[in-house]
Amino acid sequence: MDADRDLERLAEMAGVEPRFWDIFGGYHETTPEGMRAILGAMGFDARSDDGVRASLRMLENGPWQSVLPPVKVFRLGPAEGRFGVPISIPDQDASRPFRWRLVCDNGVLFEDEFRPADAPPIDNRTVDGIGYSRYVIDLPSRIAPGYQRLRLEGADTLSESTIIVAPERCYLPESFDRNERIWGLGTHLYALRSASNWGNGDFGTLTRFVDASATLGADFVGINPLHATMLRQPSIPSPYSPSSRVFLNPLYLDVTAVPEFAGLDEVALRIPVVAAALREKNHVDYEGIVEFKLGILRHLHAAFETQNPSGETPSDRRSTFERFRAERGSALERYAIYQGLKNQFKGGPWQRWPEEFRNPDSPAVQRFAKDNADEVSYHTYIQWLLDSQLAEVAQRAETKGMGIGLYGDLAVGVEPGGADAWANQGVVVGAMRFGAPPDAFNAQGQNWGNPPTHPLALRDQAYAPFADILRANMRYFGGVRIDHAMSLMRLYWIPDGASPMDGAYVRYPMDDLLGVVALESVRNRCVVIGEDLGTVPDGFRDRMAEEAILSYRVFYFERYPNGLYKRPEIYPELAIATATTHDLPTIAGHWMGRDLEWRNKLGLSESPESAAAEAAERARDRELLIAALDDQGTLRPDFPQCPEATSDDQVFGLTSAVERFLARSPALLTMVNLDDVFCESDQLNMPGTTDSYPNWRRKLSVPVESIASDPKVRAICRAVADERRRPLDPDD
Repeated sequence: MDADRDLERLAEMAGVEPRFWDIFGGYHETTPEGMRAILGAMGFDARSDDGVRASLRMLENGPWQSVLPPVKVFRLGPAEGRFGVPISIPDQDASRPFRWRLVCDNGVLFEDEFRPADAPPIDNRTVDGIGYSRYVIDLPSRIAPGYQRLRLEGADTLSESTIIVAPERCYLPESFDRNERIWGLGTHLYALRSASNWGNGDFGTLTRFVDASATLGADFVGINPLHATMLRQPSIPSPYSPSSRVFLNPLYLDVTAVPEFAGLDEVALRIPVVAAALREKNHVDYEGIVEFKLGILRHLHAAFETQNPSGETPSDRRSTFERFRAERGSALERYAIYQGLKNQFKGGPWQRWPEEFRNPDSPAVQRFAKDNADEVSYHTYIQWLLDSQLAEVAQRAETKGMGIGLYGDLAVGVEPGGADAWANQGVVVGAMRFGAPPDAFNAQGQNWGNPPTHPLALRDQAYAPFADILRANMRYFGGVRIDHAMSLMRLYWIPDGASPMDGAYVRYPMDDLLGVVALESVRNRCVVIGEDLGTVPDGFRDRMAEEAILSYRVFYFERYPNGLYKRPEIYPELAIATATTHDLPTIAGHWMGRDLEWRNKLGLSESPESAAAEAAERARDRELLIAALDDQGTLRPDFPQCPEATSDDQVFGLTSAVERFLARSPALLTMVNLDDVFCESDQLNMPGTTDSYPNWRRKLSVPVESIASDPKVRAICRAVADERRRPLDPDD
């Protein structure tokens, strides 16, 4: 039927894939109802056949009625390429003169004049009775990488476009060119204990971790996302479901290092007692820390404003603050206004605020910002302090000679009720969630609870929101891991409230997005790692390698279909190798079956029979693990294969054997997790749980001050360093 073809055509143009194969080889068709739901969430009228036809005409004809595309991305390569920008001109104007001007972000200006009719058109179309032809403007091939603005004037029209010129590949350090294999230590920052923090690891703790890691010979420290989280909803502490991916989490601020802290008087008297109580807890008390730390920050901001009153000659510190505020511009102001409104409305998601405050551009929001200027200043002040401290940590890593320095994580999405979703409603699709189709972890699929980004709206905004996120996360990092990197190619959308089985994949402009990634990577001298676990499309990892994006290889997943572990020499060179992740059991936990105990305790196993099957599979996994380590000679021959009979020293020996195994691989990076070194038995996050498991709260058992001198840490670091320095067999 024509109506069915129109719906499929509209879905195809919008990026909704008509079918997919899951990880088991199962074939799934996207239903017409699913297509209509996704298209409707994207802003298309897909409720009726007439609406579909009207939406299709708009999508097909729109580019012809716009003189310039909103954005054009070019890649530099070994051969000089052509920078040809398509333009659409009404045939009646083709003989008239046009003038274009290209303003590059490095200050260089190019301009010229031309008549479209002097060149042959590359395509044509009639829209509403008007003939249009498409021509190509050839821009100079010597444009430097960056974001440029193209302006076209003529025939009583004015049109502008963003021209992005990106490097051929992402940044790789010179040490990689020399095939030097380096290593680092990883942890979640909030989990780091110290003798002075206020109940969770902060930037002061991170500085000490950098010092310890550098002393041990590490070239980087890996940490969790530092994104701003939903502070007033501490039941959602996940760093992977943040409020904003552009701004930082206030809980990571080392308050004692803020200059204004030295001026506190009677307020300071209660600090040691409260801080010690929070510090002594075995799990992060987010509720208590939020109340305590943000309360102290109110006093520090008041002191800052008193010492630096507006209207007088500004101090150097005030000038630095105002410069930061100007540089971060409207994005920072919106974030600060959101935080103020969130406090005003007692921490609820913005969808529950009074309607007049749900639109960031509304007069009510502007009045709030004006009437509550001190509140807005308070939240910008916190972000300034965080930025300053993180910059100091990054500088410390560089001073210590670390080759990579800080290696962080970029979450794949944000909370639907958070700051980014409020500030960017044209790009964030609030009526949808994303997740994963059926896979080895969940036969029913997964809903991760975050709203996806609108691929067409992102293009209409010249990928600026995406570039802002990358820039914010690469600014002080020598390496960034993009969580669920397949989202650069496609993302599994699920209608809000529906089952994951009712989802469908939506395509993203991967070529363009990879260009932006490469540009920001090179500009910030930041290595990019793509988390490529789960359902990985054919050819995706090959494309990552072409882009110089490192693959993320986890020991427990690097196996053949029969379960046998791949030998270390099989690992790719453009990769980071690590034993496990926050969503998986630690090495000790896997060996002892601690995760299976938790699954049984929490009722996550479907039945007693499935629990028994999981236990039997784990027993087989232990046999395969020992076989892999024995093959490499990294495990003591007297290691017992019965987990109940394994001592702490023997579990540490197992951990050391796994780390040596990974360090032996040709992967350019390998990361040793402190959770494994200290033989922590419980994983940081238990997928499928919320309040029944202390997700994102467990602290390390050893304080940061003891890391550099701890015998276990030193032994593993020495072993890993020796393996990394060992020349690879040229036949490998």
